[in-house]
Formats: sequence, C-alpha cells, structure tokens
Amino acid sequence: MKQDNLSAKHNPDWALFLPAVSSFYIAGLGKQRKGQNYFDQARIPASFNGDVEKLNFLNSREGLYYYKWGLYSAGHANLDTTVDDPSESIIREREEGTFMLGDSGGFQILKGQWPADWKDPNCPRAEETQSSIEVDGYIYGLWYVFRYPKSITNYVRHER
Repeated sequence: MKQDNLSAKHNPDWALFLPAVSSFYIAGLGKQRKGQNYFDQARIPASFNGDVEKLNFLNSREGLYYYKWGLYSAGHANLDTTVDDPSESIIREREEGTFMLGDSGGFQILKGQWPADWKDPNCPRAEETQSSIEVDGYIYGLWYVFRYPKSITNYVRHER
C-alpha cells in the first residue's frame, strides 16, 4: 500500500489541524508494538502482516498515512515519564520532526480529578501537576487561566 503523506499536503496558508489522539487508540497500538498482543490477530487485516504499526500516523516510514501534528491530553496521559509505559510509546517514542501539543487537562481539573487549589499560585500540588504536563518546552491550557486569571490573553503560550 502506498502511504498518504498528509503533512506534505498541508498548505501553510491553512489553519493547522491538530487531531486529538485517543488514549485508547495509542494504548492499543503502543502495547501491540511492545509485543503485548493487545489485538486479536484475526481482527488485523491480512495485508498488515500482523503489524498494526501501519495505523501509527506519526510514523513517516510505516504508517498508512502520515500526519506529523497532534493533540494529546495530559488528563489521559501517564504523567510519570520515569516509568516505561508501553501504552504511551506512540507518544513518547515518536520520531523527530513530529509535534504533539499537550492539552492542559483542564477538563480533569474542572471535574476535580486532579485535586489542588488551582487559584492559589503557591499550591504545591498544583505546581507539581503543572510541571508534569510540560510538553515540548511549553505549558499550554487552562491551568494558566486558573492560576493567572488577569492574564487570560497570554494563556495560549507561557514559557517557563
């Protein structure tokens, strides 16, 4: 099968689309690529030769299609990057030149799944969580709005 390189088709005059990557999707692919036979072989198309890496759109060499940009929610991620987590390998071990924007996990904050006093700029638990969602050198998202509400116009990109 010929690969469809969607990244090469992107026109710089267009808005950049960042597809939200499903945690279920990357967990299945990651576990399978690490030898954990996550998928029933009978459900994998014969033309794949048992290799679901063809579904990894961040893989420019093997993916059926290649798109180098994505969005991944910190609310679904294993934030402990010191632990080898096969379910995160698609994100953590992606090839150079790809870009994954880390969504803040603001939904999890609003739902109380990440307990902390997000309005207190000195809350140690909030500081710990915010530092663990740093992706590609930047912090993005709602945690900034909660912590610095008067600076809402600057929340898109806050350099540490």
